[in-house]
Amino acid sequence: SFGPWFRFRTYLQAVESRKMSFSWFQKVCRSGFLSLVCLIMSTCVAPYLFSYFIPLYSYKLLRKWLRAYESASSFHFSNFFVGFLSETTATLAGAGFTEEKDHLRWDLTVSRPLNVELPRSMVEVVTSWNLPMSRWLNSYVFKNSLKLGTFSAIIVTYAASALLHVSISFIQYI
Repeated sequence: SFGPWFRFRTYLQAVESRKMSFSWFQKVCRSGFLSLVCLIMSTCVAPYLFSYFIPLYSYKLLRKWLRAYESASSFHFSNFFVGFLSETTATLAGAGFTEEKDHLRWDLTVSRPLNVELPRSMVEVVTSWNLPMSRWLNSYVFKNSLKLGTFSAIIVTYAASALLHVSISFIQYI
């Protein structure tokens, strides 16, 4: 993905540079730690989950499904790694806060892994996978295309998301 999406005003606020605080340090440490955990899960645990850690490969009927689950888990955790790493670097750069009166909250969240892995609905999976992109698509694509009708707005939003995914794949291919 392209990383966290910020408004230009948010970028300008980050450039003003805020004082480092304990909550800033906590956010950097938490996001950095979670990114490392997700990296380890993605590369060292998920691909070998059933072959080494939970030996269920002896069941031939399950083998294909277990391999698919390992692959999906590895993919999910690699996405979460990128999300938490984005949180870490954005917070280190001074972005990713909300200001209420004289209190700064370092609250940038790129993805919500628990909502993706244990969702209550598919909408929760789609929106929690990449929160800044979801907000951007909602604000700039979905709301602007609502005049076409709700169903058409959903189709236009999914088409915009698909185009962004294709362009990312094309850029990575080059």
